Amino acid sequence: MFGRALILVMALILLGHGLLAQEGRSDGSRQDSLLIGRRDQATQTKLRVVRQLLAGKNFHGAAAMLESLYEQQPDHDIVLNLLQTCYRQLKLHGKLETLTRRRLEKSPDNLSFKLTLAETLAQQSRIDEALLVYEDAIEGLSGRDRNRYLIVIRSLIGQDFEPRALSLIDTTRIVFADSTLFAVHRGMILERTRKYKEAAYEYLPLLMQDTTQEAGNAERRILALLDFAESAPVVEEILVETIGRAESGRALQLLTTHFLKSGRFDVAYDYALRQDSLSEGNGQSLMRYVRQCRDHRAYHEVIRMSQHLMERYPQSPFMADAMSGYAFALTQVGRPEDAVKEYRRVVEQFEGTPSASEAWYQIGSIYLNQLNKPEQALAYYDSLVTLSPRGQGFLNARKAIPQCYLRMGNLDKARDELELLKTANLNEESLEELEFNLALISFYGKVFDTAEVALRRLMVEYPKGYYVNDALQLILLISRAEGNDTLLYDYSSALYFAHRLMSDSAKASYLRLAEADDRVLADVALLRLAELELADADTTESINTIEKLGEMFPESYYVPFGLLIKADVLAAWEDGVDEAREIYSRLLMDYSDYPFIGDVRRRLRVLEPGSGPS
Repeated sequence: MFGRALILVMALILLGHGLLAQEGRSDGSRQDSLLIGRRDQATQTKLRVVRQLLAGKNFHGAAAMLESLYEQQPDHDIVLNLLQTCYRQLKLHGKLETLTRRRLEKSPDNLSFKLTLAETLAQQSRIDEALLVYEDAIEGLSGRDRNRYLIVIRSLIGQDFEPRALSLIDTTRIVFADSTLFAVHRGMILERTRKYKEAAYEYLPLLMQDTTQEAGNAERRILALLDFAESAPVVEEILVETIGRAESGRALQLLTTHFLKSGRFDVAYDYALRQDSLSEGNGQSLMRYVRQCRDHRAYHEVIRMSQHLMERYPQSPFMADAMSGYAFALTQVGRPEDAVKEYRRVVEQFEGTPSASEAWYQIGSIYLNQLNKPEQALAYYDSLVTLSPRGQGFLNARKAIPQCYLRMGNLDKARDELELLKTANLNEESLEELEFNLALISFYGKVFDTAEVALRRLMVEYPKGYYVNDALQLILLISRAEGNDTLLYDYSSALYFAHRLMSDSAKASYLRLAEADDRVLADVALLRLAELELADADTTESINTIEKLGEMFPESYYVPFGLLIKADVLAAWEDGVDEAREIYSRLLMDYSDYPFIGDVRRRLRVLEPGSGPS
């Protein structure tokens, strides 16, 4: 009996120790979990700060925090990846190499780590070591995953190991039994070594794959080769031979675009017709050619192809676009009356459609801008507002109506219409234009104080707006005149005459300012005179006026604007390109703070000899 009692007591004691031990272990686990949770929370907080530093391009600060985190958690993948990014951005190749080798020790088959190591070795000019790592990466490739091969090829190309990239592409073509595999990458390598013919033959087979991304990339590469003077003849010959053997719609389209851009319109036109014949469609390829010609301002070609399209496909779904494009081109080549007739045909055939509304609006614009008959234009705009009281056509007509009254010389009515337009749902760009026109009306009306206040308000409300520079120039002009009402009256009249397309009256007013005893506005008057002469196609006289501006006022703010006009004129002359290039370069160097400098860079780039297909 005593023995059983002793056993029971001992069992209870042991059970108690077990429960206590279990409770102790449970408390310890909870404490460990809490510690891990706090550490993870602290890490996430620090990582958020790191990402903010990275977003602000503060790679040094981010790297310092990440190195501290790395010491605490050497296996945290996010920390490691971000730290690699920092080292790469800071070009800390030694640190990146060390970090990557440590990661490779734990993941020896990781392709990304191998390529990172190879790249950082190459960037340290340790070429043989880099190639060995690349070979190890290539040996690790297996299976049918093309993307992994592509990743290695891109890395090789990026480190200028192009011969090895070429050999790897050749190998993968055998592995995958695909003779066009990675053709775009192979072609680009060949381009860099000026093997344009071989590159073109890489791209051509892809053109038959109309819907693939690779086909689109190949098409862009061929277009780039056709745009480059050194490679264009070779590639052009290959394309012509290709369609001679078997016509391809995509190859025909490339040749059409090429000959159009190079100004060989008859050849481009013939290829566009061949493409249409091959497609057996409804004029879609012809309409594409019309749009291309319009984009390149080849308006005679727009007229020719639009006429053919309308005759060939009278029931084409593109008929409204073709007719409208035809009418637009007639306007651009100086046949506004014929354009009006064509737009009226659009209105009759497509009544109640957006095409008809747009045609109605374009008729009004022709009367306003080409024929300078604002009364007739106003009638068309009023009709459009009445017939289509919504949509873009309605809004465009509403915006044009004040311009009609300005052309008619009715400043009060123009102002009323602009004030009424404020109630429309205008975007910020249109509101800025409206406010600028109201300021102009005050200036035209000789209320210069009101005009200046309105212009200054516009600059505050639209600091990055389209009319800020125009507003600033008018403010400066008012300030320069210093209350000389005679000068401001003459300038205001000249500006308003020009707005109303009364060129002779405007020129006379500008000449009067240029020859006045007080020459405070003479320089700007000469610039505006040169602009009018250019608008009247009197380029020789325009250049003479600009040269006079430079001689009389060499330090004037307006001289660079005159030089830009002169350069633009010369750039259009065959024997003036070199001088135009010199002027653009001078403007770029001496007047980099002028508002037109972005345009100067673009124009100079067009005139500079090409450095190769991009």
